[in-house]
Amino acid sequence: MIAHGLLALSRALHRARDLKQVMDCVREALRAHTRYDRVYIQLPSSDGRTMAVVGYVLPDTTFVDQQAAKIELDKDPFLQWGLSLEGPIVIPDMRLHPVADQRHVEAFGMRTAIAVPMIDGDALIGPFNVGTFGDEGVIEPTSDELDFIIQMASIVGVVIARLRAEKARADLETKIISAQRLEALRRLAGEVAHDFNNILLAVLGNAELAEDELKDHSAVSYILEIRDATLRAAALSRQLLAFSRGQVLSTRVLELNPLVQRCVQMLGRLVPENIELRCNLSSQAGSVQGDAGQLDQILMNLVLNARDAMPRGGRIHIETQNVRVDETFVADHSNVQPGRYVLLTVTDDGQGMDAETQRRIFEPFFTTKSEEHGSGLGLSVVQGIVSQHSGHIHVYSELGLGTTFKIYLPLCEQRAQTVGSLLSERPERLRGEERILLVDDAAHVRSTVERVLVRAGYKVTVLSGGSLALRPDHPVDILLTAMAMRDLHGLQLAAQLTARWPQMQVLIMTGYAPSRLGPVNWPHITKPFTPTELLTRLRALLDK
Repeated sequence: MIAHGLLALSRALHRARDLKQVMDCVREALRAHTRYDRVYIQLPSSDGRTMAVVGYVLPDTTFVDQQAAKIELDKDPFLQWGLSLEGPIVIPDMRLHPVADQRHVEAFGMRTAIAVPMIDGDALIGPFNVGTFGDEGVIEPTSDELDFIIQMASIVGVVIARLRAEKARADLETKIISAQRLEALRRLAGEVAHDFNNILLAVLGNAELAEDELKDHSAVSYILEIRDATLRAAALSRQLLAFSRGQVLSTRVLELNPLVQRCVQMLGRLVPENIELRCNLSSQAGSVQGDAGQLDQILMNLVLNARDAMPRGGRIHIETQNVRVDETFVADHSNVQPGRYVLLTVTDDGQGMDAETQRRIFEPFFTTKSEEHGSGLGLSVVQGIVSQHSGHIHVYSELGLGTTFKIYLPLCEQRAQTVGSLLSERPERLRGEERILLVDDAAHVRSTVERVLVRAGYKVTVLSGGSLALRPDHPVDILLTAMAMRDLHGLQLAAQLTARWPQMQVLIMTGYAPSRLGPVNWPHITKPFTPTELLTRLRALLDK
């Protein structure tokens, strides 16, 4: 009879897809073959801090879900004792047990308790429990009942191990699919930004040339509008590049405090008067290895995001400090390495976010703003930049209580360099007569840049691709080449030509430079750039 019941139970559990279905089958079998009605399992958390209760333990038919009943283990010696069991235990009357908390026994009306450890290999899954409560009184199991319960526990342990393995496999598959989709999206964003930057360069370059040509003509105001719109489009393109993580980082050792102070001064013009922008920067805050422009973008995005969360005004608080991340913190935060960090914190007392919004906040193109106020890329960009700097970002928020972003950047022991101005000063002399080899496979980029260089007095040789550039036998003063070309990579071209002409300078033009293409060992200028920016960089290289 018992063997038949166990076989039926095993077949039923084979079809179970969650813990409720498991416990429903178990309860039905328990009722059919024993005098017991209450059955539940206890599942310790992976960190060993809490215990979840799952099953039918209450006086009615209510199913207790593992998310609804979690008990802190360090506050219950009896539960700790239960986790140390190496075999089945029968407690005829919980009221007489020396370890049990009698307050709990009285509150729940606990009487007989039978506990059997469920084992997966050498690991304890948790105790399998059967018992009586209240008016059910004390019911000690017969040998057949105890044997049946022990066998049930063994079967349930196998099923739970199977469900966990299936969930782990499903979670892994979901993560892989999500990662593949995200990588495809990043690649698409990078390619779009690359092509977009080439187009913007032509628009920006020709707009500035037209402005210089027309000077006092009435049409200049229209040209300035074109230029300003192009610069706004370039800012969006930089967001796409940050999201694709395909930007070329120009890193150096930086003090975070001066960078924050400088950025806050600029942000003061973008924050309305009803919002107070407050800083509390620790004098002990250390240095970080980073790209100043990218770190600026992190702070700008977070502050502007906080501004938009406070339409009726409020306070934005920016802090810096040194912190040490220990093993306890690592246990609660995935993908974090222990060590010393500089912590940048941005806090607002705005609307806050619910749990679902927090879960999705870093998803690309997810936004709670209207289309005209947000692209949904800002926080995804921030996360991408932080990741590129080997850092971590965490968000803490409650509806109505504001939001805090914490950014952990690895502390750098080297001495920091001084952060310069965001914009280079325009030198007085931008013209020259040096020989320049211009290489780019985008026709509109070549024509625009050539026009700028020729007007500035340079002797320009223009080629449409990297392989063609290997043909000239005469040396040049500077190689001005695109980075990503179809037939030959710009870095490869620079390496081959500098080996032939060691005195030649190199300036790389890049609109998209994924990390897989290798580090940029030569000076570079990011597309789209203005004619003034290009001529300034050229003279700085040629005059050094």
